[in-house]
Amino acid sequence: MKALGINLSPKEIRYAIVTKTDGRLDYVNKGSENRIVFPANTTEIEDKLCWLYDEIKRVLSYHKDIDIIGIKTREFVGRDSSNLRAHLHYESITILILGQMNIPFKSFLYRNAKTNRSSVKALIEEKVGQSDSYWNEQIAGAVLAAILALG
Repeated sequence: MKALGINLSPKEIRYAIVTKTDGRLDYVNKGSENRIVFPANTTEIEDKLCWLYDEIKRVLSYHKDIDIIGIKTREFVGRDSSNLRAHLHYESITILILGQMNIPFKSFLYRNAKTNRSSVKALIEEKVGQSDSYWNEQIAGAVLAAILALG
């Protein structure tokens, strides 16, 4: 099985392709594209949502054989903010695309894997290694979402 894990933030998209064969996990794109940064001149939410729509579609059209998507959803912080609202919009656009393309998805929090932001990198390094570039909690969260989606 093949999963795509997505971790959305106000400035970038992190995504990971993970396969599971006979119980063995493989982080497929750790040496290639896994980070998509919003263009600097894209500042209005409407423009960001249109750009995000196109980028998610691009990634999914390139990786046509995805069986399931795992979305690392934002941890609940208990207060409203522009970043929270943006993240919710980004997730909604992603879920809309998945519905249009009939791709199943699951959403996850760190607690679904009994981990947290400060521990997720070590957890993923132990399971599948780390990406060759831009290794941080965001990409580790995307890898985690893909692994959890695979079950």
